Amino acid sequence: MSTDQYTIREWERISYLCPQSSQEHVREVWNLILKPLFPHVPTGGKCFTVTDEDNQDRFPQIAVTHLNGRFPTLPLFKVCCIGFADPDMDMWKVLEEAVELDLLEASSVLEGKPRASLFAAIAVGPLVRFYRLDEEDYFCYVEHRDRDAYDVHRDFDVIVEHLLQIWGAMA
Repeated sequence: MSTDQYTIREWERISYLCPQSSQEHVREVWNLILKPLFPHVPTGGKCFTVTDEDNQDRFPQIAVTHLNGRFPTLPLFKVCCIGFADPDMDMWKVLEEAVELDLLEASSVLEGKPRASLFAAIAVGPLVRFYRLDEEDYFCYVEHRDRDAYDVHRDFDVIVEHLLQIWGAMA
């Protein structure tokens, strides 16, 4: 998949994402980013739903479900959208703990069934980190090279690579 899947208008909207963006703006942009990668129309034998979740106890999320996979009702990938100017290491840690708890809660639905990896991303303004809870409930994050996180403006191709890996892993 190449980045030519996005229109000029979509690129413009993505380019407006900044550290001061609201949670809703972050979620709007991530819906745009996910749209060509996780289409509702079947591609390669896979058909997805991408839905916004609003839970007052959690930050706004986007849930991606693979409709013709082993778990058609369970979101195997979530993007947690945060509006915050400058996340420090303590904030990332708090967010990671919340995401790990969320993924463990989701994996409990799989009790007694063959397990699946669950994925998450934390998007704070233009920054994003990727996480995985594997079949053994081991929670890990994806290396971000020498940075705290990937930046939508500088690392878009790398972000798309990670999203494609998640797409491929969704059973």
